[in-house]
Amino acid sequence: MRKLLFGIIILITLITAFIAYMFYHEPSSGELLVTSIDRHGTGLGFDIELYQALAEVVDVPVTAFGGAGNIQHFVDLFTKTNVTGALVGALLYNKVLTIKDIKKVFHKSGVVVRQ
Repeated sequence: MRKLLFGIIILITLITAFIAYMFYHEPSSGELLVTSIDRHGTGLGFDIELYQALAEVVDVPVTAFGGAGNIQHFVDLFTKTNVTGALVGALLYNKVLTIKDIKKVFHKSGVVVRQ
């Protein structure tokens, strides 16, 4: 039952995000910055299902925000979804990660980044 409820919540979230995209999207829109409110500030990782589902139905790049607690969460996001960007936020601010660390791990994981 809990899994079904979670699935319904994900579906409603996706439908809401897609409707918002269709309503507000203009031909000149460059990308979507999507925050998973359920994951924001938790450090539990990105909502992979949400970001992948959204990236599959929109025709602009999707940038993810909310949920990252460590570098592996970013690796998972970029290797398991079509998301093109992610915000690091507090992990850099609180000196948990550095840009150099992130690029090094991405390189080892096969995630392409600008040098």
